[in-house]
Amino acid sequence: MYDIEDPDPYCSTDEFSEWVDKIVKRAEETRELRCELLLQEPDHAELKKAAVRVFESKQDSTGVVKSKEMKALLESIGYGMTMTELHYLLRMFDATDGFNMLPDIEFEQSKFLWLVGETQLMKMRFEHIKPEDWVMNYETMIQSQELQKEAGLEGTDEWPHLKQGGAFATKPKGAPEYTGPSNFTAEQRALLKAEHEREKAEREALKPEWYKRKMKKQEEKELSKSKVKEKK
Repeated sequence: MYDIEDPDPYCSTDEFSEWVDKIVKRAEETRELRCELLLQEPDHAELKKAAVRVFESKQDSTGVVKSKEMKALLESIGYGMTMTELHYLLRMFDATDGFNMLPDIEFEQSKFLWLVGETQLMKMRFEHIKPEDWVMNYETMIQSQELQKEAGLEGTDEWPHLKQGGAFATKPKGAPEYTGPSNFTAEQRALLKAEHEREKAEREALKPEWYKRKMKKQEEKELSKSKVKEKK
């Protein structure tokens, strides 16, 4: 991205937005390349070999594996995977529709290796951000896009259900929890809620012990601060 010049400190809002658009576009264009370079690093050489091996064992006569098999393949090479994480990954490959994941999108080996690279990058991000915060932001984004779509505003910058603009805007205070698309039955809403609770439990189970200890210390620190403030 070094060939994209930084904007002038005194540039206009439109000029700054144009610069941001260029950065975002370049990032999208180089996603596969970055994943390929990641898997070429010595630390990930065994991961790439395992990915190739498991893909070749599952591919059909045409050399592809369907998207419905991706979760099992990723788990077989060592990745714990919640449904929200899987949705995020498959969405990069046009294998989702709203909250639904499409089962029959074809993955050839190069596409699967790209997926593995994206999975590794995602897991590496979780070393710096709380997975539960990431999940909340991602689910809010998908929810916002679905509500925008239902309002007939898909592909625009208008978000009629939010007080603040943008797909990651905060839900207005007092707004009801999202329970599914408007055409969902009570049974489908109950299943969606159950799936959400199950994923929360999965995420909790996937947290390593060092992470749990770290979060516990942070909570104890925050609790101690609040008690000091109360005494004052």
